[in-house]
Amino acid sequence: MSTEPTPPDGAIASRVMKGAAWMAFTRFGTRLLGMLSTIVLARLLMPEDFGIVALASSYYAILEGMSALNFKQALIKYRDADDNDYNTAWTLNVCRGILLTVIIAASSLFVPGLMNEPRLGPVILLVALIPFIDGFENPKFIIFEKNLDFTREMVLTLGTKVLTLILTIYLAYSLRSYWALIIGLVFGTATRVTISYLMVRYLPRVSFASLGRLFSFSAWMSGVNLLQSLSTNLDKFFVGYFLGTAKTGIFHIGKTVAFMPTNEMVMPLNRALYPGFTMIVDKPNYMREKVLESSQFLGGLSLPIGIGFSLVAPDFIYLVYGPKWLEAIQIVQILAATSAFSMIGSIGIFVAMAHGNTKYLFFRQLVVFLALPVFVITGVYYAGFIGAVYGIAARLILQMILNMYIVQKLLGLPVLRLLFASWRSMISAGIMAVCLTGLDTILSHETIADKSLSLAAQIACGMLVYSLAHFLIWIIAGKPKGFEQRLSGIVESRLLKRKKA
Repeated sequence: MSTEPTPPDGAIASRVMKGAAWMAFTRFGTRLLGMLSTIVLARLLMPEDFGIVALASSYYAILEGMSALNFKQALIKYRDADDNDYNTAWTLNVCRGILLTVIIAASSLFVPGLMNEPRLGPVILLVALIPFIDGFENPKFIIFEKNLDFTREMVLTLGTKVLTLILTIYLAYSLRSYWALIIGLVFGTATRVTISYLMVRYLPRVSFASLGRLFSFSAWMSGVNLLQSLSTNLDKFFVGYFLGTAKTGIFHIGKTVAFMPTNEMVMPLNRALYPGFTMIVDKPNYMREKVLESSQFLGGLSLPIGIGFSLVAPDFIYLVYGPKWLEAIQIVQILAATSAFSMIGSIGIFVAMAHGNTKYLFFRQLVVFLALPVFVITGVYYAGFIGAVYGIAARLILQMILNMYIVQKLLGLPVLRLLFASWRSMISAGIMAVCLTGLDTILSHETIADKSLSLAAQIACGMLVYSLAHFLIWIIAGKPKGFEQRLSGIVESRLLKRKKA
């Protein structure tokens, strides 16, 4: 096996930042297209349609998570991966896809009866094609992410999204039915698999040569994926069972919109951090330094985005999704702000994976999974629909604390130090929130034009206030070392280049 060379520390940091930038652009483009799709579809279809799709896709996600093998992370972790590893991963993914397809297809006979929704049967039957197709994805496409080259991922993701968007909107306009969404999901999977082979010319073959090597890393992660899938999707079934399909559709859209800003703007950095951490895991002091800096950067991005989005949610939902989705506003307000804080601790996931201690992630997710029904069912019982939302918020806070505890165990960084590494961002976000709340009371919200102007003014004000407040607090604190210093250096170097030019 050939071992890949490890770049010097400075080069790793630079490549992580570039990788994060590419992933941020990719996720932003994907979300922009996804938002455009949702806007159009939300006006063409009814909440009941989204409810049916949410139940079917969540059911698939649970089964997919129960069987996920998670070999991609193993192939990133092993710097000396060869063709035996890639072929074994492909073979096992194909076998898993076939088995999952059979199980999902068979379950279409009884799941609709359990949910008292007969329309689910044919939908689940079509969804069964997704794992079969997905299992054949090119295993060597992961080499780009492994080497922190995310440009190909951008082409693959955005290309798939554009083609899927065109077909889904056309079908929604023609059919005015939830079938447009389901057909779009299947088509998108087939498109992604096809493009993965066009971009990396590799013909995998059946092999089990690296079975033990891959499972030694992936066994715990498979358990994590199972519990993560259940924790993420079971809430829709609770809402559907207690409150009906229409409420499930509203809950699904509200939850999706709430997580959209932080997931699409912050998660790209996390994805780039993992392969970067694998390169410095044997340098604990340097890794602690980079984890703290990365945590500050996560807080610096997620707090203003999440809190700001929660404050502009009323105008955003009305303008983008329309009056029939106004019940989703409170969901967005609660979960967008909560997810902003939870992102600070998400770095613990990638620290554990880089160390190969994935069993920590399994037990963390087990605790979260066991707590979920308690939080959500208790919330529904005492507060109805919105109680389920508070249950999800409680799950996010618990998950954040457990993620930080993992970092403490592996790197010796105390939970409070990791949490308050972003104290400048917290204060700046608080100042921004006060200013936006005051501005909201002054602005008019009566007409669509008023709401549009209000939304634009609040976004501009929030960006300006947060940036100025953060910069001033950093200067007052004596310009401590952190992500602000790195960003300041990038800006200064760009200005010097322009002056020389």
